[in-house]
Amino acid sequence: MPTWPSLFEEGFLSRIPATREKSLLGSLHDVWAACVPLNELVPQERVLTGRIPSIEQYPMPYVSLNMSAGSRTSRTSCSLLTSAPITFHIWVPEASVALGEQIEDAIITAYADKAWRFKYGHVYDVLDGGPAQKIEPITPEYRYWQIVKIIILKIERLRERRPTSLASCEKRSCHP
Repeated sequence: MPTWPSLFEEGFLSRIPATREKSLLGSLHDVWAACVPLNELVPQERVLTGRIPSIEQYPMPYVSLNMSAGSRTSRTSCSLLTSAPITFHIWVPEASVALGEQIEDAIITAYADKAWRFKYGHVYDVLDGGPAQKIEPITPEYRYWQIVKIIILKIERLRERRPTSLASCEKRSCHP
């Protein structure tokens, strides 16, 4: 059984590559890359963004991650707070449903209680989006299972304001 790094374990966050110049999805890949137990289950090369062009093109298991509809944003005087659902599509061979469930659990464990910066803001919390959906094989030629897992990212972005307004926000310490 893999051992999981704690958020408070010395040096864990330093193993996440600098994500300040990456998009949100790019930063999610960096968190995956920094988690050894996740890479043991699905190597980072098999974690893709967006649609998969062809099932035969990638050896299983593999994972596709996407931004999902349903983001909600609220405002403070200095920032925008967003709840953004991220969908992980986990693809495993038909006989490996247990492996898919193990990957699902590993995703929750790896991202839970993590915080990191990305190009346009920072993720300050990660929540479980509820039970995963399991989709069984539908055609005889494709013998695979798809497990769909959603996590919710809590994101803060600075509001674009006029320079005088931004100065007043900095005085009130609304952001780091």
